[in-house]
Amino acid sequence: MKPLVAPQVSINGTSRHELVAQRSDARAKILVAVRAMRDAMPHARDYQNQPDQYVFARAAWIERLKVMEAIADELEAQAIDIHIHSPERARYP
Repeated sequence: MKPLVAPQVSINGTSRHELVAQRSDARAKILVAVRAMRDAMPHARDYQNQPDQYVFARAAWIERLKVMEAIADELEAQAIDIHIHSPERARYP
């Protein structure tokens, strides 16, 4: 996956506050989806006659969870970076 590139905060663009809020909101929604995915995780009882398929189903599910968690972490890191390194921070607490 290509890394996210942080936007440059400027007087003509979206405010630092809004950029941070957008990323925080997206992260929160992904974490809700992560919780839902965990709740729906494949269970061996649903693969009683296909135990070998359970192993693959669970591994595929976990792979997707890891991607979602990585995206959430990336959004959090970018929000922090924007907040800390934005010149707007000095003008607007």
